[in-house]
Amino acid sequence: MPVSGRKSLVLLALLGVSGLVGACAHPLPQPERLSWNYFFDGQEAKLAYGRPNSDEVGLMMTCAPHSGSVLVSSDATAGQPRLILVSGKSKSTLKGSAEVDPLTGTTQAHAAASLREAALAGFARSGRLSVERDGRSLDMPASLGDRDAVRRFFSACG
Repeated sequence: MPVSGRKSLVLLALLGVSGLVGACAHPLPQPERLSWNYFFDGQEAKLAYGRPNSDEVGLMMTCAPHSGSVLVSSDATAGQPRLILVSGKSKSTLKGSAEVDPLTGTTQAHAAASLREAALAGFARSGRLSVERDGRSLDMPASLGDRDAVRRFFSACG
C-alpha cells in the first residue's frame, strides 16, 4: 500500500476513534439531589429533607403555626425511639416514640421538640443539620437554594 494510502487509513481510524470517544464523553445522568422542601397548608407547616416530588424523605419536621415546637420524624433503629440531631457543635437527643411502617417494614421515630433545642436553633441559623444513627452521621445540609425553605419553616413555627 502506498504511503499516502496508509496515511489516509490512519487518519480515518483516528477520526473513527475520536468519534467513539466523543460519543462516550457525555456526562452520566445525575440523580436528583436531596433538598429541603417547605409546605404550608394553612394549618400545618412542614419541612422535609428528601428527593423532590417523591415519597423519599430522610427527615420531616412539622408544626402548628406559631407554636414554638416541632414534631421531628425520621428513620430509626428498631427499639430506639430517639433522634440525635447535630448542627455544628450543638447536639440534641430527642426522645419520643417509634413505630414500624407496615408497608415498608422500616422503623420511624417521632419526637416533639422546642425550636430552642440546641441543634434545631443551630440549623435555623446555619442551615447545617445531620442525624446520627447506628454510629453514622447522615448529613442533611441546606444549600443556598434551600435556605429560604428553612427560614420560612422556622418563621411559621416560631
